[in-house]
Amino acid sequence: MSGLIVACSSTPVVQTPPPQPLQNADIVVDKVAYPLSRTETVNASQECETGGMRPVVVTAKRRVGTTVSEIVIDVYCAPRYKIFLN
Repeated sequence: MSGLIVACSSTPVVQTPPPQPLQNADIVVDKVAYPLSRTETVNASQECETGGMRPVVVTAKRRVGTTVSEIVIDVYCAPRYKIFLN
């Protein structure tokens, strides 16, 4: 006695959602940038180095009276090694 198993095979139809229209995104810019203190800057740099990354300091210009000076407003961690693509 032999049994015969028959299965219908078909490729499943995958429906992709319709393309969404491009949406505009608003750029939010702070009018005031608060400077980091020297201690905050040093601590942030040490945290990056402890994690095996390199600190990147973000500065902004601030006018004090008639002089313009740079202030540190952020420190973020970036990979230690740069990859150059030719």
